[in-house]
Amino acid sequence: MLVEAKDVKFFEIAERGEPGEQRVHIEGLVFHSSFAVKRIDVEHTAHTAIVNVLLIPAERGLSGRFSVEVPLTGATEKILFGPSNVQIWPLAAT
Repeated sequence: MLVEAKDVKFFEIAERGEPGEQRVHIEGLVFHSSFAVKRIDVEHTAHTAIVNVLLIPAERGLSGRFSVEVPLTGATEKILFGPSNVQIWPLAAT
């Protein structure tokens, strides 16, 4: 099962690194207590990075908390999350 952005409490979405080696750190907790994070996939397309978090039934030693570093290429304009492709970076101006 892939996680939707609406089912995640994002603790941090922040740019890190030096110019040329920039990345976005994403950290969160999935709000499905009977599931745990199995794998995090990051797919890069022309100007977009897409992050998908795969869940499995909860097992000892696994949790719903996750952390991932998404490398930014010079062409990366946005990061989308989950099967609904919700934009999580850059953060919208308020």
